[in-house]
Amino acid sequence: MALAPNTVETLVAFLATASLGAIWSSCSPDTGPRAAVGRFSQIEPAVLVTVDGYRYGGRRFEIRGNIAELQQRLPTLRTTVVVPDDGDSPSVPRHDRVGRASQPP
Repeated sequence: MALAPNTVETLVAFLATASLGAIWSSCSPDTGPRAAVGRFSQIEPAVLVTVDGYRYGGRRFEIRGNIAELQQRLPTLRTTVVVPDDGDSPSVPRHDRVGRASQPP
């Protein structure tokens, strides 16, 4: 399961999960812990893939407290993988990170 935005890293995690034949579920990192527990507890997850925060409206929001609460409230969790939030970096255009082909001049 993932508490992560729609990014390349989230897509890779989904594809890895699907390749194993495991169940995938995700929700946005701005989802509160109570709603996330309600969604994720139904599938009894073993692994949580998450970001440590997200950006919205030019601001960064930390979600480490939400991650800790999910870890406490989901007894089937065995592992948590935290992907550092480096998205929206002004020095790396988003399309360059996902490998978009350059247009010929």
